[in-house]
Amino acid sequence: MKRFFPALGACALVGGLLGVLRAETLAFPGLQGMVAGSLLGYALGWNARGDAPVCWPFRARLALVLCAIPTYLAFHLGAFSFALARGADSPFFWLEEIAGGFHKEAFFSLGMTGPLYRTFHGVMTGGGWIFFNLLDGIFFGVFLLILLGVGLGQRFERPAEGAETEMASPLSCPFLTVMACAYLVLGSAGLWKLWHAVEVGPPPSFNPASWRALERYAGPWRLVEEVPAIFRASGDRLFFLRVAGFEDLTGQSASGRFSFSVTRRGSTYQGLLYTGRRDGKTWHPSGGAYPLRLRLAPDASFLEGAVTLFTVFGRRDGRFRGYPRSEDPGGGE
Repeated sequence: MKRFFPALGACALVGGLLGVLRAETLAFPGLQGMVAGSLLGYALGWNARGDAPVCWPFRARLALVLCAIPTYLAFHLGAFSFALARGADSPFFWLEEIAGGFHKEAFFSLGMTGPLYRTFHGVMTGGGWIFFNLLDGIFFGVFLLILLGVGLGQRFERPAEGAETEMASPLSCPFLTVMACAYLVLGSAGLWKLWHAVEVGPPPSFNPASWRALERYAGPWRLVEEVPAIFRASGDRLFFLRVAGFEDLTGQSASGRFSFSVTRRGSTYQGLLYTGRRDGKTWHPSGGAYPLRLRLAPDASFLEGAVTLFTVFGRRDGRFRGYPRSEDPGGGE
């Protein structure tokens, strides 16, 4: 086991570095998995050439690959989404947006049509994006397994009875059961996400229908914070929303201390929350502005939001829910 967990750490490191590179450039599905698996597999095998052959039976290498694939994908996609996150975005916000079909990612890859090699480039999203990421993980595992054996440079025979095998234990029955359950859960989650992306589809673009859909949210809304920290007074928690464009919403609190403007980005509305004061019918900003993200219920029954605050203690996301209010705004809550 002395090389098992360091090898998984190397897979996580390679996946994370490729994720950051992918966020700054574009995706290379298949290619990045093959190259990373080949180089890492050979490096791990070459580093373990001094081990006894009985320490690296085929089932031990297979156990390493079964754990390496989800480790590589988790750190690769996690670092990719974290590198793209801005302002009020959660670290995994972009994974949900692209997998759900609300955003697209550019890609470049190579393929073979007949006797010729061709380059492919374009954008991918939704189910296709999920499929090619899983395919990239499989390519990583296959090439890791092959080049690991090449790097070791030894014949791997069945260990003699009673011989010590340091890495044979990962393929015990409990280990196989846990791995099978993990792959089953991840596969089911991926299929559900694919179905959801196909059924729901991306939101409508600029058209009169999107304007009419937004008009359902116009009017007074009462906000409820999970932990009261921003909207402390009763008037601060009562907002009046109005449509400002095909995909734009604005709002102002009854107290006049807060105002916001958001624009749709994928499945959410993102913008800024401003602090200020109201003088008669004129609202004057005071200079404070905070990243704001809203997610609206399709039936206009509620909304969810997060305001990002940057303090001396670091970043803090103030979360709240909003409910439409049809009664007189001057009434009690």
